[in-house]
Amino acid sequence: ILKGLVQKQCIDNTTMKFNRLEVVANTNKGFEFGFETRYKKLDEEIEKISRNAEIGYQVYLDFETKKWKFDIIRSNVVLDENAFLPIFSAEYDNMERQEFESDTSESKNYAIVAGQGEGADRIIKIVQSETASDIDLSVMFADARDINTDTELEERGTLKLAEAAATYSFDCDIIDDAPFVYEVDWDLGDMVQ
Repeated sequence: ILKGLVQKQCIDNTTMKFNRLEVVANTNKGFEFGFETRYKKLDEEIEKISRNAEIGYQVYLDFETKKWKFDIIRSNVVLDENAFLPIFSAEYDNMERQEFESDTSESKNYAIVAGQGEGADRIIKIVQSETASDIDLSVMFADARDINTDTELEERGTLKLAEAAATYSFDCDIIDDAPFVYEVDWDLGDMVQ
């Protein structure tokens, strides 16, 4: 989906073509799911999809072709669930400054997805995350009048919940001469401890 969106909007689009951008051939790194978008910001749509599919993306310069390449990246855990996770911690003397932030102010974990129909005849599907229970329940409504099947409604609900998930960020400075080598033991998008 990601490569298709970039191809269609940035390369095949004759009115707004990016001549120095190229999409790397598809190697099926993600999984397929239903997704529709129309006249929305491409970068925001790509971000939603990548979060939902647990994949990343990168744009890098290919010096031989002198073009920017768009490609999909997978984390070490997605590729191998038994992958070794490098440990970064001040107590191991391989990390300096560290800062953690979380924002749950707009997060939702329970979606009422309403599909086609009117009133009591409207198709309704409930989609919830694992954290949706009792006092922690945070409800959202998703209008999906363009959808009429349970499967598509569930996919839309899952996507809307992913968009409304809590955000967490951890920022730190890794010591360059630490025991774990960047691009050997770990890379951008990889899970670490």
